[in-house]
Amino acid sequence: MKNISLTVSSILFLIGCGKPQESPSSEAQSKEQASEIKIAPIGEMQPVESLEEIQSEEPVSVAKAESSVRVDKPLETISKPIKSEGANISLHKSIKEGDVQAVIEFLAAGADVNAKDERGETAIFSAVIGGYTELVKMLINKGADVNVKNKAGFTSLHEGAYSGDSDIVALLIDSGADVNAVKTDGMTPLDMATFAKHRVIADLLRKHGAKSGQELAAQGK
Repeated sequence: MKNISLTVSSILFLIGCGKPQESPSSEAQSKEQASEIKIAPIGEMQPVESLEEIQSEEPVSVAKAESSVRVDKPLETISKPIKSEGANISLHKSIKEGDVQAVIEFLAAGADVNAKDERGETAIFSAVIGGYTELVKMLINKGADVNVKNKAGFTSLHEGAYSGDSDIVALLIDSGADVNAVKTDGMTPLDMATFAKHRVIADLLRKHGAKSGQELAAQGK
């Protein structure tokens, strides 16, 4: 009986020895760390997003952030109207690029349709050379001179006859262009069309009384 009691006591002693004992210092440290953890009240806790919601969120780009900036200035103070200063030069450039909207804006700003560039050419020259029929119409309606000459004596009809656009040539003729205007070298629009082998335009000019430079010279003109 004593042997059995001794055995049970030995087992209990071994079990007690096997349990790790926490030192007072580590127990105090655990309590101190636990006291530092702050739990927010239930009413203030935010719901946790699911993994799918987090992954679906798009990163905020710089452009998106900039577009959300509020602008308190009135639009008219941000977007300044086109000034007529230097509008003549800009009109030439806009026509060469075929920018109809820009041409409309420059004309509305007071651009001079008969202002000349360094070659002595007006805006209608650029429209004719570029083949922009609608711009030619627009300029003529705004008072463009179809008979103005550049420094070499070209008129817009000379340019149209050489370029080969029969619609523009017909438009210029209908608007009063001189079919027998002579360049400094004596060439007429008919000569330009003949030189460039534009038979249809040559016939159109002939129909409206056009002559070659030689024919005019023979007539003493």
